[in-house]
Amino acid sequence: MDKEFIQSIIRRFFNSNVTKELMLKFQYWLIHPDDKEAKQDAMCAIWKEQSNAATATTLAGLEQLSHQIRTDRKIYPRFTLHGLSRVAAILLLPLIGAVLSFLLLDNKVMDGKNGQLVEVIVPEGEIKQVILPDSSLIWLNSGSVLLYAGDFKGSERRLFLTGEARFEVAKDKKRPFIVKTRYMEVEALGTIFNVNAYEKNNQTNVTLEEGLVQVDLPMQTDGGYLLTPDQQLTYNHRLRQVTTRNVDARQLARWREGYMIFDKASFDDIIHAIENRFRIAVDYDSHRYADGCYSVKFMPDENIEHVFSILQILIPDLEWKRENDKIIIN
Repeated sequence: MDKEFIQSIIRRFFNSNVTKELMLKFQYWLIHPDDKEAKQDAMCAIWKEQSNAATATTLAGLEQLSHQIRTDRKIYPRFTLHGLSRVAAILLLPLIGAVLSFLLLDNKVMDGKNGQLVEVIVPEGEIKQVILPDSSLIWLNSGSVLLYAGDFKGSERRLFLTGEARFEVAKDKKRPFIVKTRYMEVEALGTIFNVNAYEKNNQTNVTLEEGLVQVDLPMQTDGGYLLTPDQQLTYNHRLRQVTTRNVDARQLARWREGYMIFDKASFDDIIHAIENRFRIAVDYDSHRYADGCYSVKFMPDENIEHVFSILQILIPDLEWKRENDKIIIN
């Protein structure tokens, strides 16, 4: 593909408002091995052109990117952090997202048949079932992306997930099954487990139904965490805290039947799930409800008005109204 054409595509996406689904497709086109050098050159050129604007938010994102580059074995060989003070805030965040996505996709994931990568993108408001080449069964929740090598061969069965998925893993003792997210790796030989790893959430959850899984975190210096059935591990990325607790794993996994079930969940996680389910934006002050933990169950046939009426009973001081395709919480 022509280098100028590639650069025009990248510029267009970084300077336009596009749907979340289309942006996800663009990001995974960007990290695909085809035309890798031309894409690299285009990103570096755009990076160097920007002005000096940089906010605390962008610098925090940059610090995360720098940490990931230092700890990851495989990175863009010519993509460096020189001259980052010239990066404009409006451009830095999408670039960080794209580069981090590449870093997360370990080369072991990319070594598929003829370099092909299978990507499954689930739009908001939908749930999808996927059967892998080894007969493992996966349910993907709304707004999720799953990637894996096209032939799914090799010494490991390795996947990348952003979003939420329930895995029923086909047993193969010679080939570990590994799910990689931005903040953790989950390894299982033959088991059923759920991973909730939405990018906009402050935490990643792993919930085990059957078998045994090991969870490895970047903060660890020794062995990982072993979970037994009906245990849930939560890693809070912002606070860098790990907690484990006992739950009803089968109940929590009923999202694939259309339920939304929360057990001591944060208000942010509940709102994000509602946004995904109903394809609607919710405008609210996250700090106001930051300290709350809520347990609530929503049925598959409940509409968004009913959902917020229940939340209003659960949280008496919550006032809300709907304006077109947005919910506003006062």
